[in-house]
Amino acid sequence: MEQRNIVFICLDTVRKDYFDKFSKRIKRLSDIDFDEAYAASSWSVPSHGTMLTGQLPSDHGVHTHNLDFGSINQTVLDELEGYQRIGVSANGYANSNFNFDGYFDEFFEVYSGMDNLAGLNVRDFVNDLDDDLSITSYISFLKATLGHEQTIASLRNGAKALLNERLSETNIVPTPFDKGAQLVCKTTINRINESSEPFFAFMNVMDAHEPHRDCLKYDESKYDVPFGWSSDGKDYVFGNTTSVDEDYFKELYGASIDYLDRVISSFVRDLRSRTNAETTIIISADHGDNLREPTSYGQWGHVYTKHLTDGLLHVPLAIINPPSEMNMDPSRLISHLDLPDLFRDFAGLKNFSQDRKKIVAETIGTGSLGRVYMDEDISEEEYQEWDQSLRLVEKDGVRVEWNSNGDCFEHREGELSKIDELPEWAVSEFKDPISEYKEKWKDQNDDLSDGIMNRLRDLGYA
Repeated sequence: MEQRNIVFICLDTVRKDYFDKFSKRIKRLSDIDFDEAYAASSWSVPSHGTMLTGQLPSDHGVHTHNLDFGSINQTVLDELEGYQRIGVSANGYANSNFNFDGYFDEFFEVYSGMDNLAGLNVRDFVNDLDDDLSITSYISFLKATLGHEQTIASLRNGAKALLNERLSETNIVPTPFDKGAQLVCKTTINRINESSEPFFAFMNVMDAHEPHRDCLKYDESKYDVPFGWSSDGKDYVFGNTTSVDEDYFKELYGASIDYLDRVISSFVRDLRSRTNAETTIIISADHGDNLREPTSYGQWGHVYTKHLTDGLLHVPLAIINPPSEMNMDPSRLISHLDLPDLFRDFAGLKNFSQDRKKIVAETIGTGSLGRVYMDEDISEEEYQEWDQSLRLVEKDGVRVEWNSNGDCFEHREGELSKIDELPEWAVSEFKDPISEYKEKWKDQNDDLSDGIMNRLRDLGYA
């Protein structure tokens, strides 16, 4: 079987319905565009573990209470013998802080406002400081740049980082910077040019992830918000916002996906012109987002959620240039649990069988991040309500959900109803009972450094 180059692009936080509306270019490039693709969890950490293992979070073990990707013993990437494995990520979790880089032969981290990977990493420099920014800090940075082998690139990184920080603090004017999409694409192209084939490239772009703000790179015809407006600092999760602010958020969310559509479609055309071997490109999202529509049951966001919804789990999955002999029905169900078998097919290891019958997903809770985001002083009862584990299974149009607090539900036509007993076909998808698994892990929260917490706050996680 033929070994093809494989590129997997994760459009972080992009819902299927918004993808269909705002990603027309990618859809035109796609040979297969699945209607019913589902994530196996509701946020980045467990979903990234699933996408590379084909296992549920309770099986691969990377989730709210264990953020260490290094604890996963084997992923599909270990099976790709002879492949150069390249990772480029703008995600605050899919990086070296949580050992995600260990899956790859070479790995590159990108952040908003970064100009050049060859220069000093300003975010890491700031996070390593012992105190807040001061004149001494700026002098230390200047010394570090002058001593760096890429002085000019380091100074440009510093200038852009400072400007990005000041603009995000004021929200007076639109930001001129994206959240790293262009640099992720540029870096991937550069590394592919210097790599041998076949290669596997993983990319994560964060531009559709909150916080959202007016951006000069966006198509102004896609949104109408006040000049320089930002969602940063507004409490959407607990409903302490106006309907106007929610509309602005949704408009910029759509505009960010339209921007990604332009950037990624241009990247795809550039990539295909530079490779010798056949190259298959898979585009998906690690999860979606609740936007307080009726089918989200009044919820907003994706980490702090009491129910798993289509807004969270229904994601795009598009394939560009699959093997000519691959015959898949885009109307049939597919899951992130199937992604490793797709990669194996493209690598010539085994034929993919499209035989999924159920939607299966879970989230393990909010853990220590939940306390930071909500309030350290909330009651234990309130915290346990938010920190519950959730599991969902759908078969033949019947969707059931249950949590570690003992509640069971059936989802039907956008409404929830409590049920007394779960069907065996749902419970049997998981090895351990939900309450036992949660109890085993609930006190095992990672202690995160101030630098990592600052990065997660920038991304709206904490």
